[in-house]
Amino acid sequence: MSHRTLAAVLVALITIGVFAGVLGHRFVTWGDRARILDAPDLQIPAREALARIWTRPYLGCYAPVARSAWLGLTALSSATGASSDPMIFHAVSLLAHALSALLVFAGVRRLVESEEAALAGALVFALHPVQVESVAWAAQLPRLLGGMFALLALWQYLVAIAEGHRRQTALRAQVRYGVATLCFALALLSDPATAALPLLAFAIDAWALRRPWRMALGAAAPWLLLAVPVALAAGWAAHMTTPETAHLAPWTWLLLAGDALAFYLGKLALPWPLAPDYALTAQAILARPWAHFAWLAPVAVGVGIWQTRRRAPWLIAAGVIFAGPLLPSLAALPFAKADQSLVSDGALYLGMLGPSLAFGFAVSEWRGRWLQIVYGAALAGLAALTVVQIASWRSDEALLAHTLTVTPTSWRAYGTLAASLQAEGRAEEAIAYLESAARLHPTEDTQIALATALARTGRADEAIASLRAALRRSPELVAARRQLGLMLSASGATAEAIEHLRAAVAARPDDALAQYTLAVELVHAGRREEALEPLAAALRAQPDYVDARELLAYVLGAMERDALVRDTGP
Repeated sequence: MSHRTLAAVLVALITIGVFAGVLGHRFVTWGDRARILDAPDLQIPAREALARIWTRPYLGCYAPVARSAWLGLTALSSATGASSDPMIFHAVSLLAHALSALLVFAGVRRLVESEEAALAGALVFALHPVQVESVAWAAQLPRLLGGMFALLALWQYLVAIAEGHRRQTALRAQVRYGVATLCFALALLSDPATAALPLLAFAIDAWALRRPWRMALGAAAPWLLLAVPVALAAGWAAHMTTPETAHLAPWTWLLLAGDALAFYLGKLALPWPLAPDYALTAQAILARPWAHFAWLAPVAVGVGIWQTRRRAPWLIAAGVIFAGPLLPSLAALPFAKADQSLVSDGALYLGMLGPSLAFGFAVSEWRGRWLQIVYGAALAGLAALTVVQIASWRSDEALLAHTLTVTPTSWRAYGTLAASLQAEGRAEEAIAYLESAARLHPTEDTQIALATALARTGRADEAIASLRAALRRSPELVAARRQLGLMLSASGATAEAIEHLRAAVAARPDDALAQYTLAVELVHAGRREEALEPLAAALRAQPDYVDARELLAYVLGAMERDALVRDTGP
């Protein structure tokens, strides 16, 4: 067995060995349920599902390759007798990560021409704890597949450049470039965030291979023809599904982008503690005392790298590769939801190629017995932290308890843990977590979830009181007002129910359920003629609303009978 083959085998075996624990993990409610278990396009016949997957974005993201993979895994899981077997999904995620690590090895090997250095670089990519979120979270398969195809595209790009230098392999180089371009297209269709790949290819070409800039630009530029429309389409899809956007002033965007880059540099250097939610919204970031100075850290790192451009130009390539994949998420900051955390570990998945490349070059150029010990200790430390981090993803309760330890202000973790407890029939325990979520994030969704849980446990009076208090604080919560009207209706408080339902439908005339419930209450109060307008509005909003149609028929019939009695009376 050659040294190269042995090193590649070690990369695969170490990666699989360290991450093998994910195979025994369950799905987690957070993300997996919405994107996989309850996704409507994965529960319908395959032909219809594929048509929907390839023609529509889902939850603000167009990733048809990844969703097609989920469709196949769902079918395979059903064939084994389980509706959705988590081991199958986790096995595919682990396989994709191991293949990505092998591709990093192949790419770094072409640049440093040393099996040992390439092995070290690939293990940094494979074992760094920030990669755990992408591998252990089944819902992150788009990120993994996008990264894998992007790395395959870069490897073929490097091969094409190498073969293009020789006249006898010029045709083969063109074929390799075509394969690389196809892989880039697959990466874009798996994860639109890979749209930054042309920048990564240029950085490798110009500062790692040290080819002239014109040649580097000429090779990477055609990929922009793929990247630009996909990036625009991804932005449109996200904007269409997140209408409540926070449009930021340019200076605010720069502060947030600098803070995000500083955060990612911190997690790269000290990857602990990690969590799926850091609750770092725009408001939370700007409220921190150092928010106006965090950008100094990435600027200082960038200046330091630039100062070494003559001695270690590969550091520039590594820096661009690390920051490049973050650009799509940074560009999306002006359209982020006000309650959305602006940073996540998963955003670093492809960007970890940069530190891997830097580590490979360092091992190749800076040799010495003590340095080898330092390199080995660093890799062992990363592996140990990763094993510990993987364990926190084994179940809902483990993940959410860990998240709340790291981020006590994560209202999403409180809400998700409550949903998990409710699914297990532990409604009383869930209420305490819903109260925390509503306190940290007093929006319609959290207030309604708390009130609904209280009502289901027989505490209707507390549910109503909770919604009344929420509306006193925030009268604009229309959905909460509708929910209060529905609960008052169920409790027999007709007059107050009508008052709140009228306010709700005035704000949202197309809310068929609120219109129908208002009509029901008006009928109960003996005000049949007033019920005609909300019933007509309910049917305009939802023409196939059977209950509204039947109530309308009843009201018209009753009014006709009343008129007949009046006309034929004494």
